[in-house]
Amino acid sequence: MVQYYEVVSGAGHGGIPVKDGKSLTSKLLGRLEPGAIVSEQERLGERLRLTKISGLGPDAGWVSVRLVAKVDAAKVEGQPGLVAFRGTSLLARAEAQVEQEGAEAALAAAKFKGEQDSSALVIVAVALLTQGFASEALKAASEAMKLLQRSGNKEDEASATLVFAAAQLAHGDAKQSLDAALRALESFRSMGDRQMEASALTTVANSRLVSQEASAALVAAKEALGIFRQLGDVQGEAAAELTITDAYLARDGFEKAMRSVTDERVRHCQAKGDRKGEAQALSHLAAGHAAAGDAAEAIRVARLALEATRSLGDRTMEAAALRQVAVAQQLDDDGAEDALRTAQEAHDTSASVDDRQGQAAALLLMARTDIAMHRSERAQERIQQATSLSEQEGDRKGQGLARQLSSEMHLYRGDSEAALKDALSSLALLQGLGDKQVEVAALHTGARAHFANGGARAVDQTVALARDAAAICKVIGDARGEAVSLQMVASAKLSVPDGVLEAVMAAERARSLFLMLGDKRQQGLASHTVAQGNIQLGEVDFGLQAAMQAVVLAREAGDRWGEASALHTATHAVIRNGRYAEGLQMAREALALFKKLGSKQMQEAVANMIARIQEILPSRGPGPRTYIQPHDDARLAGSQKNIFQEQPTCVVWSAPVTQQCYIIYCLELLKLVDDLKNQTGKTSILVTTQGVMARQIGQELAANWTGLGASTVWALVRTVRLESPRLNISTVDLPPGASPNEITECLRGAQITAGPRNEIAFFIDRRNKMSVNQKQD
Repeated sequence: MVQYYEVVSGAGHGGIPVKDGKSLTSKLLGRLEPGAIVSEQERLGERLRLTKISGLGPDAGWVSVRLVAKVDAAKVEGQPGLVAFRGTSLLARAEAQVEQEGAEAALAAAKFKGEQDSSALVIVAVALLTQGFASEALKAASEAMKLLQRSGNKEDEASATLVFAAAQLAHGDAKQSLDAALRALESFRSMGDRQMEASALTTVANSRLVSQEASAALVAAKEALGIFRQLGDVQGEAAAELTITDAYLARDGFEKAMRSVTDERVRHCQAKGDRKGEAQALSHLAAGHAAAGDAAEAIRVARLALEATRSLGDRTMEAAALRQVAVAQQLDDDGAEDALRTAQEAHDTSASVDDRQGQAAALLLMARTDIAMHRSERAQERIQQATSLSEQEGDRKGQGLARQLSSEMHLYRGDSEAALKDALSSLALLQGLGDKQVEVAALHTGARAHFANGGARAVDQTVALARDAAAICKVIGDARGEAVSLQMVASAKLSVPDGVLEAVMAAERARSLFLMLGDKRQQGLASHTVAQGNIQLGEVDFGLQAAMQAVVLAREAGDRWGEASALHTATHAVIRNGRYAEGLQMAREALALFKKLGSKQMQEAVANMIARIQEILPSRGPGPRTYIQPHDDARLAGSQKNIFQEQPTCVVWSAPVTQQCYIIYCLELLKLVDDLKNQTGKTSILVTTQGVMARQIGQELAANWTGLGASTVWALVRTVRLESPRLNISTVDLPPGASPNEITECLRGAQITAGPRNEIAFFIDRRNKMSVNQKQD
């Protein structure tokens, strides 16, 4: 008689580990989530070889018998959906044979029957697809279709057509795959085969996904999911949910995709009255909100999961649900005390059922909260208690997590040597356990510890660990972990002169991943790193653009430190572009932000920047005014006239335009012109710029047009001439790099004639001779 079991542990760790062999050091296949139903295939001592009946996780493997509980066979077989649904179509039978016998055995048996057996060819195609040989599978499915078309067996032909569609999709031809899947769908619907209809809809959805038709794919996948649920086909339901997740991912991003799928699963379990499934789905949904940084929603959903778990009467699952509530409360700025109380309740609940692993996990949660509340000594005590419990249980993972948290605590204290020691110890304990997520977290902590510890090889060691973490995340599909790892690489490489380019590339990749995930805070940090790298490379405009993007993202995410830091970097870029007035305004805004944050070091740095900008900008205070007495004193009648009254020529001289703020310059010019037009019409005004415009067709133009911003001055003067035609005002563009003698020659020539439109520009030709910009007759 077959013995059935239910997974009852691992709620706080993503499920129980499933290995490919009986040894504890065997390769980890994945994790079976709590509530999964399995059947016993073999038992050796405390190790159990199983086959999954329902739930999420690997289909087969070895687990510890302590982590599962026996379930009555009659109860299992009497519930719909617990025993795998077996269809009657040719494709369903082929899939079942490949699953039971394995791809190699099924392939060998099918090939023995020969190439004229259509059923064997379908099995061959399925087995080859399982092994990843798309081209060979496509050939076998095509031969099966031809044989079945000649025989007139429409039902089996539909199965072969669906295999052909799957092979085309694996081969990369989405259009051919969609056409074949739609033909198969029509055939299965006409025959009333609901399971294969749902399978065809899933293939249609995947084909549309590859064709970037996410919304249409979502509709087809949801229809397939509904059919699979009606039939109780758990495996089909899982496949349809995966396709729905991919469709949401393509349309809405990672975080929204996970929340949408999990929310739909919650509603389904509630409609069925499945409290355990509802609790598990709510737990997944709370984890998704927590990952997105939505503390309020994570707390609300985690409490709903806790209520559902308590109704089941399982104290171990209740403790795990309490820990999840505590994790969500830690995200709240004012939730530290609540998190401590909830974690303590979880600890007491685990103690009531002698669950030492649960107690250790709760202690680590409380220690993390203590660190956030600046109570490092109390945190150290809790970490030691958790380590002791894990050692009593022989739990290497628990010991590794305790050492990892200890390393983070030492980093918080500023003790980089102790942090590095604990980080390396944690990494040694956690590597090889098969839990890749935990291993990635340990690599991240080790990378931070290496970087904080410094030394000749600190950057290389940091980058090496971060790259290892990124590689693991890419394999397991953890986009967030990969992005965090790349950001660590970028931050480390940015600190060495020859690593700036690599830092920018890594940060750009991290920024793209965070954009896909919808994490604005981390996207802002990555954008800031991109900005710093581009500015160091001399790409100031690109750096400014990235820095301002970081400012906006940090502001939207509520990250005040990120906003202030990015604004500080953007100010540097603005100043390097010569826009001092704008830089002054931004620097003052950054100073106000750093004052609110209480960072005295950054306040001092920004204050020094403001002082330097103010030295460069022209003073706004009134300068000395010069008065000239004309020869005819009697005509003055006791009054003094200013310089603009009777002088035949007046030159308005400016510093090089690359050192001016053009807005202030134009405002001062407007005020001067207003004074002049009210005094006399005899004054001749020359307004000078440098390296702006006024080149004729065919004349050479400098590759670096440094004075482009001063074209605002030319525009202003043209407007003045239109509004005040009596005013004799001309614009003179001086050549960049001209000597004082050459500038004097330019001004003399402009006094003689400024051209028919009162605009004249000078340049230096290849022979270093002054030339004026005038057309030749």
